Amino acid sequence: MESSVLNNLSFTDLFVCLNNGEACYQVSDVQTRRTHLIDLPVTYKDDLSSLLSAYIAINADGADCNIKFRDLSLRAIQLPPVEGLSWVVFQPIAKQPRQLDTLGFTPAVVKALQGLGQREGLVLICGGISQGKTTTAAALLNDYLHRYGGVACTLEDPVEYKFSGRQGGAGLCYQFDIQKKQDWELMLARSLQVHARYLLVSELRAPEIANQVLRSATSGQLVITNIHAGTLEEGIEGLLHFAERTVGDHAPILLASALTAVVHQHMTSFGFQARMLIVEQGSHGDSCRTFIRERRVGQITSIVDQQMARLK
Repeated sequence: MESSVLNNLSFTDLFVCLNNGEACYQVSDVQTRRTHLIDLPVTYKDDLSSLLSAYIAINADGADCNIKFRDLSLRAIQLPPVEGLSWVVFQPIAKQPRQLDTLGFTPAVVKALQGLGQREGLVLICGGISQGKTTTAAALLNDYLHRYGGVACTLEDPVEYKFSGRQGGAGLCYQFDIQKKQDWELMLARSLQVHARYLLVSELRAPEIANQVLRSATSGQLVITNIHAGTLEEGIEGLLHFAERTVGDHAPILLASALTAVVHQHMTSFGFQARMLIVEQGSHGDSCRTFIRERRVGQITSIVDQQMARLK
């Protein structure tokens, strides 16, 4: 029986039991938007053994890490033991971000998103699990660096797209793989010290990160980040909820000042579909900001509908 190599396997997650070598992998179906778990065929046994040997050699303490294996770049995450069995999940790290105009957004939405690269503030991308939020965030930053130039910093846990170094004729990107919770604040401060024009922060998971993101967005940077949410309005409410746990009643005022745009997206067989809000530039008295300051986020819906009608 001929051996197979993992390079030829398409997966979003590869789960491997360190105790007995049991393995399965997860794939996503774009059309149905469902994930499927499949047992790893025995033909991959030899290659899997080589991967585990490489992982154990660089990861004696069980911490999350990145690993190079053949032509693959993988993020390795060791899960807590279950019934005495230890599992590790390997996730592929994409080599390059996607081009913004290949994601499936309508041309009008693409043009509107590209224009945001000339502004400051916060671009919040929201949607459900596995709906491409990180893909869109990386595509936005990639587009801005090539289109407008400037310095960017990314703070990610884990790094999912690789674009450190020079980008285009006048862009430069530094990627920080955050290993510890306490590193978020330090790396956000460093992004200001190097006068980064753009800042990409992976998924908002904690109130402290939300607070720092909002403050960075009011300091002259364009900050791109994402959050799990079922609707655009829920994305704003979720960020407010996070921020209120650290800055209290000042959170709506801070968000109203920082917000530039919100994109809610979902995946279809034709690509990403978006519902988008763009806040008026240079005006602190426009309706969107007023609704946020007064915690009347539900009233933003009519503004979103009007903007989307103009983008058709």
